[in-house]
Amino acid sequence: MPRMMNGAEFTVMFHEGSDLEVHSAQVSEQVLLVVCFSKTAEIGRVRLLSKKAAAALEKIMTKEGENRGTD
Repeated sequence: MPRMMNGAEFTVMFHEGSDLEVHSAQVSEQVLLVVCFSKTAEIGRVRLLSKKAAAALEKIMTKEGENRGTD
């Protein structure tokens, strides 16, 4: 599908299952945040909190990478 959209990359995906819904977001090249939640959860809230969590994880991963470089 990315090829159909002129090479655009997907950094966030949403899947609606029969019992659970799944929201995934790319944090970095090596890290993917996956959130599974019930159909009763508000998708807007899930997206907002996932975005905040991904930003926090990215900050942690960046700091960890910098710390490893100083060893």
